[in-house]
Amino acid sequence: MRFFVYILIVISITSCGFNKVFLVPTKLDNKQTAFKTIYNKSSDTIFIADTVNFQPHFIGADNKKVDYPYQIESSVFNSKSGNKLNTWIISPDSNYNGRNIIFFHGNAGNLVSQHKLMLPFVKAGYKVFMADYSGFGFSTGKATRKNVLLDGNSAIEYFTKLDTTARWIIYGQSLGGHLTPVVALANQNLIDAIVVEGAFTSHQDIGANTAGFFARILIAEKYSAKKALKEFKKPVLIIHSTEDNIIPYRMGEQLFEVANQPKQFYQVEKCHVCAPLYYSENILEKMDVLLGE
Repeated sequence: MRFFVYILIVISITSCGFNKVFLVPTKLDNKQTAFKTIYNKSSDTIFIADTVNFQPHFIGADNKKVDYPYQIESSVFNSKSGNKLNTWIISPDSNYNGRNIIFFHGNAGNLVSQHKLMLPFVKAGYKVFMADYSGFGFSTGKATRKNVLLDGNSAIEYFTKLDTTARWIIYGQSLGGHLTPVVALANQNLIDAIVVEGAFTSHQDIGANTAGFFARILIAEKYSAKKALKEFKKPVLIIHSTEDNIIPYRMGEQLFEVANQPKQFYQVEKCHVCAPLYYSENILEKMDVLLGE
């Protein structure tokens, strides 16, 4: 009897250890006001002067305010997870095309570091809506897979109510790419298409890829992109790099295989979830196809 109790304890502890692999939150101290970032090869500083809504301002290397051709509106809303999530809405100063992107970033970083990946689309006229998951950035609470799912669904409901006339695309990368089909399926009536970049097929699959077969036993599959894509009926674009050293390229192929038509697969090169930085024009053309334009 003691032996079986011991085994259960080991499995429980090991399972928790594996589960932590999926979430590497980068928390921001709301007492800190300055965060370094890089734009156009210049070192700028993001100043967060508002400790309630965390509104960012940009200061250049010469210590002067820098203006970019877009506006960022930072705010906080209450997620179904019970936590307060920090959100950014990035709007182009001109040429808005009536299309919106909900961006779900990966399992590291936060809005401050990850928003730059969406700027090529803002430049092209898209408005980008993004939220940090619980425990990331300035968002409150604990980073768990359950909270990520609740936060994703809450973000879609919250954002789409802000603009009921726009076309909506969900763009997810890595962890956010795995999340995207799941929350898109649950909110299929609110969105028009999805883009999935550098995503894993399921928690168990990526766990087994890292730690072998026993990870499938130790990791609870709370939700799966692979299963969700089998049921999702709206346009899908899968992007994966052949040089991705984080998520195996074959997983992108497997996601494409189970997805329903209409679907596109875009094979790229370069680093994990770097496609917007190198292939934005091609991705924009493919998003036009997603929206039937």
